[in-house]
Amino acid sequence: MSQYLKESAVDLFITYKFLRLLTTPWKKTDAYKEGVIDDRGKLLVKGDIQSNSQKKTYTVFHKLVFNLKRILEKVPFGKSRIASYAAALFLLREETGMAEEDMLKVLQDLGHDTSLDLNEDFKNLEEGQHILNHEGYKGTVVHLESTKPVGYFAGVPIYNTKENIFISVNNIL
Repeated sequence: MSQYLKESAVDLFITYKFLRLLTTPWKKTDAYKEGVIDDRGKLLVKGDIQSNSQKKTYTVFHKLVFNLKRILEKVPFGKSRIASYAAALFLLREETGMAEEDMLKVLQDLGHDTSLDLNEDFKNLEEGQHILNHEGYKGTVVHLESTKPVGYFAGVPIYNTKENIFISVNNIL
């Protein structure tokens, strides 16, 4: 593997981890489960008194992502800009220009089971107002002007709302 491909794979992996953590609800993070943060991402146990298992769930990387996530949640519509993991990966694919298959292969080669990550149910979607049900974004009203997906990632249709929020059908009531 060339140096360029190795660096691209590392960049993709870091971006993948970043997006995955950024789009994970607070209560589903390991840091929450270990009691390091609360349900809004606020630090409960400082580093000097954290156990070894707690330290593994709240690294410098986690702190960076959690701080950014809390900032985004304070911005109007910041919580729902990327309403799902599939939408986040769709945006990553659009930004990098990598083929979906290549992205999934790199992630799988790095040990990530993307089939579990992208297991979203599909339902019929209608134009008009929809209410987001994604944890942390519940109750946000979005307007879908077209039922035509703007793209797909791993077979998951991605839609862009009037508010320029990328969602999958799994994110709406």
